Amino acid sequence: MEESDSREFVIAPWGGETNNTEIVTVELPSREIIAQLEVPTHILETTAELSEEYELPLETVLAERLEINMARFHAMIAGTTNNVQRTRENLSQARELLTGVEHLNTTDVEQQIETIWLRELDST
Repeated sequence: MEESDSREFVIAPWGGETNNTEIVTVELPSREIIAQLEVPTHILETTAELSEEYELPLETVLAERLEINMARFHAMIAGTTNNVQRTRENLSQARELLTGVEHLNTTDVEQQIETIWLRELDST
């Protein structure tokens, strides 16, 4: 990893050797990093369609999709752990990730987080 102006630059491989990929640089606001990602072209094609639909740059849509997917991942973990502290940490992390999403719809993830919070934490 290389650091510049207190922001990290990372390269994250995505996919196997058989995939055609492109390197895309995205800003992930919730984590205050700029990431270089090796992204399969079929993911970029799908993202390009969403980019056109929302009239946003491809990099913005890809970054927001990454934030949403990581939030979903943390919510899923929160819903499967029996440790209250870990549940709280994962739900908080999911909420923080969604702060980086300004344009794409996050309603389903927000509802998932709220449901788990009410089910797992309000009952303790």
